[in-house]
Amino acid sequence: CWRVSWPSGPQDSLAPGAAAAAAAAAAASRSSAVDHPLLPSAAANEVVRESPAAVPAEQPEGFARKDANEVLVKDGAQVLVAYLEAAQPLPIRGLFTFMDFWPQVYDLYQQGPRGLSWGVSTGWDSLDACYKVVPGELTIVTGLPNSGKSEWIDALAVNLARREGWRVALCSMENSAKEHGRKLMEKYIGGQTSSQSQQQS
Repeated sequence: CWRVSWPSGPQDSLAPGAAAAAAAAAAASRSSAVDHPLLPSAAANEVVRESPAAVPAEQPEGFARKDANEVLVKDGAQVLVAYLEAAQPLPIRGLFTFMDFWPQVYDLYQQGPRGLSWGVSTGWDSLDACYKVVPGELTIVTGLPNSGKSEWIDALAVNLARREGWRVALCSMENSAKEHGRKLMEKYIGGQTSSQSQQQS
């Protein structure tokens, strides 16, 4: 990844391409020359060898370029190449190789399919073949309104609490704490509570 500094206004002291050509010449003296894909090698070298003194020392008032296309259209290909040749390396943070995670990968391999890192059962064998609950991972459940998303998540939470001893924190915007507690109790015992049965009878 490389960073190109386009001229940003009259505060830049040199005319279009002059500063870039000077920087490119300095960079070329520090490293081996590499042909630029936009121009033949001879044309690129000609830009580098161009003397900054041959260009007016002052930029026009308001001179600025926002990107490579504007430099190409207004200043030409040689000036664009000069700016690109003067680009500076821009290190990218957060890039890793698989070897950086080798201990975790090997531990996962050693655990096998029954290890915690592979996930725990949802309580439904037919679903476990496609999905298991893995500690530390984020699961997003989507679906149409009133399609049973909240009811399914409640049932999953009950299964995890009963089978794995997990504790679950719930934030429900649809039910009061009392009503939500009743629904969880019904899923745990596998049937309706007596109060709910009386209301329906």
